[in-house]
Formats: sequence, structure tokens, C-alpha cells
Amino acid sequence: MEPASPVQILLVDDHPENLLALEAVLSDESYQLVKASSGHEALRKVLQGDFAVIVLDVHMPDMDGLETAKYIKMRERSRDTPIIFITAADQDPAVYFSAYALGAIDYIRKPFVPEMLKSKIDGFVRLHRTNMKLQLQKELLHQQTMDLEKANIEVHAASLVKTRFLATMSHEIRTPLNGVIGVADLLLGTQLDDEQRMYVETIKSSGDSLLRMLSDILDFAKMETGKLNLSDSPFDLHATVMETVDLFQAKARLKGVELVMELSPEVDKLVSGDEARLRQIFMNLIGNAVKFTNKGSVSIFMRPYTPIKPSADTSAPVQWVEFEITDTGEGIPPGREEELFRPFTQLSPYMTRNHDGTGLGLSICKLLVELMGGNIRFEHAASGQGATFIFTVCLMVPQTGTSVSDSMYTGNSQVRSGG
Repeated sequence: MEPASPVQILLVDDHPENLLALEAVLSDESYQLVKASSGHEALRKVLQGDFAVIVLDVHMPDMDGLETAKYIKMRERSRDTPIIFITAADQDPAVYFSAYALGAIDYIRKPFVPEMLKSKIDGFVRLHRTNMKLQLQKELLHQQTMDLEKANIEVHAASLVKTRFLATMSHEIRTPLNGVIGVADLLLGTQLDDEQRMYVETIKSSGDSLLRMLSDILDFAKMETGKLNLSDSPFDLHATVMETVDLFQAKARLKGVELVMELSPEVDKLVSGDEARLRQIFMNLIGNAVKFTNKGSVSIFMRPYTPIKPSADTSAPVQWVEFEITDTGEGIPPGREEELFRPFTQLSPYMTRNHDGTGLGLSICKLLVELMGGNIRFEHAASGQGATFIFTVCLMVPQTGTSVSDSMYTGNSQVRSGG
């Protein structure tokens, strides 16, 4: 869309008849013609407005066209305004060079051909209008960029407030909640009849569930602010996996679900990293698998992994490990896979009604896995029923001589040796 204001053209000549001739040539166009009879008057007009083209006579008393053009080009707003010089036919060639050196874009001799002058003016006016459109778009883009930056700052500030609130509240609530759970434990050690024991066990169970939710919220808040740091100490990876799986044995047996592990002997037993956070990932993924599986099995696989793009830092030996947790449970509704790792998301009202949780477990797993240099993904089970979660982590291999105490693991989950 063309600018609403008409395009201005400045005509400068000390002879009124020449100005009338220029005006007659351009009067039938949609231009606003501004006339000046001297160089000084032309400079005043330039200070008052912007022009698409300036048609400037060379020979004028007091201040000629060349000097006038020099002052026009010194002003920033008019520096790029096209100037067409008009002069007599017997002009000294040296004047041409001076005119072009000052930034003239054309030089027309008198008497000029009206059609030629009009076509040149039309061309420069079109160029001017295009530049005006580009300038308006640039200003609009700049304003949109400023608005976006402002919105990003506001969103970031709101996110920080939310994160600090979550961290503070979850921390403050944990203290009295631990008191409630502690008193419930004490009560369970006293003489209670069956009904009283049921009530106290319900209090403790509900308190433990709420404490887990608060821990998830606190972890998520730390991760969002970048304040969660991983520890690094040696541990027995095989024992860690088996011990974590065995924690769910009783619940799985109660539901009639078989727990199966397959741990590849090619994966080093002794590794170094954050064992507690790795256990947390297992607890979330295996816990979800058992929770949403009412029949069949939950299988846990551990095997070595070769990344497509190995780490550039090869100064220390590392062990890449891939874990797979597959169940035969409810599975994930088609088309909802992208929502799995979003915080505070549960994929169906059924899950909300029948299973406790904050909807943070998988998002925390994703953040922890990425902190350990790996990635996590979901796949529909090959059987067509159930879900499969696969994640990789990069663990350090301790130097020779490092050891951990022998594992006291005596679990009873079914274990198959890897191939």
C-alpha cells in the first residue's frame, strides 16, 4: 500500500519561467511540487520536509547548484535524496565531474525533453516509495522485536517467580509433613486395634505420597533454575539396577505382573556418576510401568550403547549405557506422545482419577537424563500393547584401584543374562 501523504519533489531555479516549465511538465502527476528560487531557499525547504527527488539548476546567484547540493548532502536526512542537475548546453565538462562527485544521479542539459524528464522522475519516485515501504516494514519489525523481547522478559520473570514459589512452598511444607509421617510411624509401633491401624497406615501412606510429590516439585524447581548439580562417585551399576527393580517386586506380585531383567555383562559394573539420580529415573519409569500394567510383564533391559556423535572429550574413559523399560499395560493414547515429557501433564482423566502423581515424573526423567549427557524417548510396544521407554546415559569409568563395597543385594527378580 502506498504512503498516504503525497510524494514531494523540490524544484530549484532562479528563473521563474524555468520553474513554470518544470511545473507544467510534472503537474499532471500525483506529486506535490515545492518550488525554490535560490540555493538558500532550497536549503530551508529541505530542512522543513523530505523529498523524493530534487531538480536543481546549476547556475544561480549567491549560491550555485553545486554548493547547494554539497549542503544538502551534509544533512543526514537528505544525504540519500536523488539530485538531478539541469544546466545550459555549453556547460564546462569539469562541472559535470563536480556534480557527480557531489552525489548527483543525473545531469540534464537545457532545453530538456519533457518526456525524458518525466520518465526519470517517475523512476526515482517509484524507488522512493519502495524505500519508504521498506523503512515502514523495518520500523514495524523493530517494534515487533522490541515487543517480543519485552514479552520474553516478562515470561522469564514470571517463570522465576513461579519456580521460586514452588521451591519455597515445597520446602516449607516438607517440614510439618515429615512430622506427620514420623508420628504415624510412632503410632504404628503402639498397641492399636485393626481399625485404628488401618487409619494410621492410611495417614502414613497419604503422607508418603504427598512427600514424593513435593520432592518432584522441588527437583523440578531446581532444574528449571539450573541449581541442580549431579554428584560423582563410584557405584555398582548392576547392583543399583537390580536393587531398584526389587523394590517393586511386592507390588508387581500383588498385581500378578512379572518383573524381568536382562543386564548385559558387556556393561561395566563399576562406574562413576550420580547413583541417587539414576535410581530416581528408574523409580519413575519402572514405577509407572508397574502402576499402569494390570497383567503381563514389565521388562528392564540394560546394554552398552554407541552414540552416533561421540563426545569430543576423550580424556577419560566413559561407559555409554542404554536402558529399556517395556510393559504390557495401558499404553499411551495415539497422538499424545509429544505431551509425555511436558511438566504437569497426565494423558487422560482416567490416570488423574486412579493414579496419584504430579505429572512431573517423566519431565524430571528427561531433565536428569539430559544432565547425564543422554536422551530419552518413547516407543509403542512391539506387541501393540503397552509402552516402551528407552534412555541413554554417559557414566565415567573409574581409574584402576577404585572400588566400592561388595553389594549385599539378594533380590529375587527374574534375571536373564544378556547376549
